[in-house]
Amino acid sequence: MNTKPSLQESSDLVTNGEAQEIPPLRSYLWLTMFTCFCPAWPINIVALVFSVLAQKSYDEQDYDGSKRLGRKALHLGIVSFVIGLVIITAYIIVHFTTHMSKRKLLQFKDGNNNDKDAGRVNIHKPQPDAHQTRELHLIRLQTTKPHLRRSSG
Repeated sequence: MNTKPSLQESSDLVTNGEAQEIPPLRSYLWLTMFTCFCPAWPINIVALVFSVLAQKSYDEQDYDGSKRLGRKALHLGIVSFVIGLVIITAYIIVHFTTHMSKRKLLQFKDGNNNDKDAGRVNIHKPQPDAHQTRELHLIRLQTTKPHLRRSSG
């Protein structure tokens, strides 16, 4: 059977009479964009770059390169997400343990060891003791009633 030379050449997608399947795009762009909100920025930026490169390779019909870059983007995205969760969890634990220890310390200084009074402790403005209260009262009396001033001497 004689055919024209242009028909004898096979295209890139057809080899030995069978069509090569085009694999689906797996660049994991959605995952890498989501991990950009995690506090592991150097890793998730690299994952985003690999994801974009996988998309570009797929558009250039380099399916093996796209698959390889997509797999790297997936792995880096997962690592970035896990590191972000660890950092957020550590921050929350440190924040709440230091806040609770300050509250317990103030309760101990005030002599209140009851847990029911924990919500009533004023952290920002400590209450004056008896000596300071007496001095404040004398200062108020002296400013409002000048004839009650102490005589120096």
